[in-house]
Amino acid sequence: MLPDLIRALSAAFLVGFVPGWFWPAAVIIASPVVLLAGSLVGFRAVQSLENASGPSVQLTITPEISAAGEWLREHNDGAASW
Repeated sequence: MLPDLIRALSAAFLVGFVPGWFWPAAVIIASPVVLLAGSLVGFRAVQSLENASGPSVQLTITPEISAAGEWLREHNDGAASW
């Protein structure tokens, strides 16, 4: 967090030294960079939301499921019942 703050403050400090006649060129140069960065952040956010909305890779073991597993271990003789 602190390095980001330092970068932001240094960028604001440097902007103060940009001459007035250079502002249109600076805006033209910076606009595609800002658009690309925003697009990449948006793309990663969409990917993250897609991953979060999918099925969980972590299985929740409830006491009932654990008890069923214990019962199966005790009663499994290896034969198919159908």
